[in-house]
Amino acid sequence: MIVCRANGGEKVVRTLGPGDSFGEEGVFLENMESLVSAQATSALFLLHISKDSMLSLLERDPAFAMRMLSNMSRRVYTLLKDIESYTLKSATQRVVDYFLEHAQLQDGGQFRFNTNKALVASLLNITPEHFSRIMRELCARKLITVEGRDVYIPDPVRLQAYETLESG
Repeated sequence: MIVCRANGGEKVVRTLGPGDSFGEEGVFLENMESLVSAQATSALFLLHISKDSMLSLLERDPAFAMRMLSNMSRRVYTLLKDIESYTLKSATQRVVDYFLEHAQLQDGGQFRFNTNKALVASLLNITPEHFSRIMRELCARKLITVEGRDVYIPDPVRLQAYETLESG
């Protein structure tokens, strides 16, 4: 996970999966303080590529440079979408969006947390306690069911409709 830390607090900015990269901005920005750090939450294989090697590869391989620019642009876009979400959507809307975006819509929309709920809450810019209250409310309305780390969405269309009603 990529984390911002300031004034003793921390905010999860994004999580990483297989094949993901991070820290590319350090190749292009001179003498800039790093705003984020990475923290492993599970076993991983990490490959570090030096700045000189990366610059050489970018010069030799335009297709690689384009993929890197595309990935960095996608991250900037995602950060802008996150800012939009934090400022224009309620916490409940953000949780519903997260479930619908990450749900496996086959088998009735089963979604399994692959990380702890506090990390997901931080990604959504809400406290773990508020996240738990939203989860209880969604359960009480039978929009989701929770069994341990598993969240089931029996009717994704109904959950989406609740999000729309919630925002109105």
